[in-house]
Amino acid sequence: MARVCVDSNYFDVNDLGQLTVVPGSLGFQSAVQALGGLTNLNFQIADYPLATWVFVECIGGGGGGAGANGSASGTTGHIGGGGSGGTYCASWLQASTLPAIVIAAGGAGGAGGVFDDGDDGVVSSFGSLVIAPGGIGAVSIFVGSTATSMNPGAPSPALGTGQIRRQGSPGEHAVMMNAVQKSGGNGGASGWPGAGGLGGFGSSQAGVGGQAFAGGGGGGATAFGNSQPGGSGGGGLVRISVYN
Repeated sequence: MARVCVDSNYFDVNDLGQLTVVPGSLGFQSAVQALGGLTNLNFQIADYPLATWVFVECIGGGGGGAGANGSASGTTGHIGGGGSGGTYCASWLQASTLPAIVIAAGGAGGAGGVFDDGDDGVVSSFGSLVIAPGGIGAVSIFVGSTATSMNPGAPSPALGTGQIRRQGSPGEHAVMMNAVQKSGGNGGASGWPGAGGLGGFGSSQAGVGGQAFAGGGGGGATAFGNSQPGGSGGGGLVRISVYN
């Protein structure tokens, strides 16, 4: 009978004479991702027979920036606040405790407001085990160009569910000195973080979209009959890293 020597740190021979892998000895195996706004992923733990742990990270989609509508009057100024970034949540989960199939859904970023409020970002989730709320869309508030004003950005989203939780940053306020000198609010960074988009500047400029993953969109700025949208929030993410 042939004899074989194996490294006992990684391999074992069971009572049936079969060569087996020592659980937890091989480390990282592979990773799969569900990107925001795309098809959901049906994660099946049976596809990874050597898995002992999975590390799941979820980032909710970023909130959209508020739009600016200057069409009501030729001398009216309007500014939009920035959307907040998506929350980051993560957990280590034992492979043996996972359901056979878990749906991983990456949340889309919220659309920027065209003349009004930005949309909220969509939740990213790994079943009910890890849930990351999306950023909040900024509210559009009308003010006249003769007033020095500050329009609020969106607040931070909720903390979500997971062993590690980092809220997205709030959107920045929009500031107006007069019809020409104004700036839409910058979008907030996500908990990952992905940077927020810049707010529009001057008499007519759109807000910039948030960066991946899940930055908030910047707010628009306008006057003299122009209208400018807020930037869209960056898409969220679900990343599943499998470990032996």
